[in-house]
Amino acid sequence: MIEDHLRAHLSAASLGTVSLYCGPVRAADLPAIPYRALFICESGGPPASPYMDSANTAWRSMRVQVRIRGEPNSYQSTRDLAQAVWSNIQESTVTGGYTRVVFEQS
Repeated sequence: MIEDHLRAHLSAASLGTVSLYCGPVRAADLPAIPYRALFICESGGPPASPYMDSANTAWRSMRVQVRIRGEPNSYQSTRDLAQAVWSNIQESTVTGGYTRVVFEQS
């Protein structure tokens, strides 16, 4: 799954101490789920569309959201974490077999 691939990529990155989860945002529940966390969630894309031969090959679009939550009252460090995640994905070869990576929103 793309969620697992992106989670592994971000786990290997130098992002400091941050917990990573696949799936939707979960409420903080210390110590199991800390405030400072990344949530990686694949969302539905449009149906597959035929490509070239119109019979056997199709393009499938997948969308992934990375939601970032920080400690309470720590806007700047959370903003810096978001920038580090964005830069890490944008400037890397995270594609891993995916055709392209596009940031639709910063």
